[in-house]
Amino acid sequence: MSSSSGGNVSISLRLQNVTNELRQIQDVLVSEKELDSRILSDFRDAVNRVRNTVWGLEQYANSKTAETDPNAVLTVLAGSASALPISFANTFNPT
Repeated sequence: MSSSSGGNVSISLRLQNVTNELRQIQDVLVSEKELDSRILSDFRDAVNRVRNTVWGLEQYANSKTAETDPNAVLTVLAGSASALPISFANTFNPT
């Protein structure tokens, strides 16, 4: 995470662009007749990971503003980060 104002402007712009693109994708998805369930599942997983990460970052930012202990939020973020390798392992080595 960049602490420079230039980095924050860049990520803010990227987030706005991705938000707009996701809205456009949603419009296309609801009108699509045939969709590959594997692609939908991968997309949903990716969106969920991003959503969880953003939630944690938002909670962390709020804890700094409210001057509360951010350790619980950091634990959640660390758990989210470790879920990705587990997900890959499950994909390539199903039980």
